[in-house]
Amino acid sequence: MDKHDFELIYLFLALEGKVTVREHNLFASLMKHDGYDDSDIKEIGRNTMNIISYAYSNEDREAIIRHEFEKYARGDIKKGNTLHNRTVLWTLINLGFSDSSYSKAEQRLIHLYENRMNIGKSYVLEMESAAKTLLSVQKEIDFLNTSISNASVKIINSELQNTIKIIHEQISILVQLG
Repeated sequence: MDKHDFELIYLFLALEGKVTVREHNLFASLMKHDGYDDSDIKEIGRNTMNIISYAYSNEDREAIIRHEFEKYARGDIKKGNTLHNRTVLWTLINLGFSDSSYSKAEQRLIHLYENRMNIGKSYVLEMESAAKTLLSVQKEIDFLNTSISNASVKIINSELQNTIKIIHEQISILVQLG
């Protein structure tokens, strides 16, 4: 993904007015995975927060971010690159669920992106379902990790980790094949 993609992603994270430390760390790991460094991450964070700094309310902020999503879709030659668009979509959806609260505003932006990039509503629904499943499995793992440690808990935890791995593999196939 390029910097424009990451700016869009960070705007999505900033929809609530701030980006949590956890969200920022997830974002930073995504950028680093794509070869960017800390200065690139800070630059995108500054640029994004500057864009939304003109908002006086949650509605203003959402309108500003919607405008940026529209601008991204209009000006981006990636519109025909379905693999790229699905990857960005999955990233947005996954980050939307990362705080356990997939808000209506986040859903509206996801559906705007889906519409502008001609991805298809059924594909979005499949991705949202996969993200919900991953979140449920992760919550179960977190619960088990706080439970008393014994052999059966470790076995269940291992099985849940395998489930997450399988879901990620299926998502990868879904992104590639559509």
